[in-house]
Amino acid sequence: MKFLHKLLLLIFFLSFFPACRSGSNDERIITVGREDCDYTSLREAVEAFSDDWDRIVLMDDLTIESGIDITKEVTISGRGMKKTILAGGETAEEAEDRIFFVKSEGRLILEDLSVTNGRPYGLHRCGGAIASQGFVRLERVRIADNQAVYGVGIWNEGEMEIYDSLIENNTGLRLTTAEVKDATGCTGSGGGIKNEPGGVMTIKDTTIRGNTAMRRGGGVFVSCESQTVIDNCLIEENYASYKGGAIHVRGDLTLVNTRIVNNDSRTGYGGILNKGRLEFEDNIIKSNGKFDFALGDSESGIYGKGIVIRDENNRIGIDNRREN
Repeated sequence: MKFLHKLLLLIFFLSFFPACRSGSNDERIITVGREDCDYTSLREAVEAFSDDWDRIVLMDDLTIESGIDITKEVTISGRGMKKTILAGGETAEEAEDRIFFVKSEGRLILEDLSVTNGRPYGLHRCGGAIASQGFVRLERVRIADNQAVYGVGIWNEGEMEIYDSLIENNTGLRLTTAEVKDATGCTGSGGGIKNEPGGVMTIKDTTIRGNTAMRRGGGVFVSCESQTVIDNCLIEENYASYKGGAIHVRGDLTLVNTRIVNNDSRTGYGGILNKGRLEFEDNIIKSNGKFDFALGDSESGIYGKGIVIRDENNRIGIDNRREN
């Protein structure tokens, strides 16, 4: 009877701590976490990862690491957005760097986890969670509570795919006095995401909310000579100090079946400001500051005041086709 009692207690105790080895028998995985895992450091696991392995699995509820460079193809998985958190620090202020930098030769696939509390330092303070010049795919990933000057949550200069994810509560920082004086900083656009020139990005079935930018594009900033597709997404409650509380467009944007609501900016251009080339259909755009939609003037953007290639079945609250 005593043995049975002890066995039941052991089973109960272990139920709170998943086995470090997970996945199917045919899957080749590296585990990161407690001392009985393959590695206690994600950085070490990434360095060891090769074609001999299928994925890295984070086993702990919370892993605190930052400054991880990706120079090869790596897949990192968790056990869900709420169950697996990869953080730069207990808070973003305590982080030593952004979480991931994907170099041009790197390929990073993230699944079923949250990436939070990243904050880059140094010359280019972009991409609090991820800065990428390579390839990135996010599936069921939460990018939240990161800080940077521009491209606050995600900064992309390569190819990126985002599916069924959540980009929220990323906060833009002001340039320091030294950055302004030395002209080494970049203006703070793209609170949730910034797609830079040359970047190609697809965002599908994703929520982008509660992000802030010190300049333009509280939710998303689409730079000139970049291509972005946003499909079946919710973009809400983002804020930009200047123009385009939800989205600021200077490149090519295809926007489909997306709801854009309750975004704002200090200037009143709370919805979409288009200075690029826009194709959009089946969208709801309303309750976004003074203007839900506006075209820019000829001061900037590769298409001058902005071009609408296709406009079909869009429900727009306050439509101002000329920026004032």
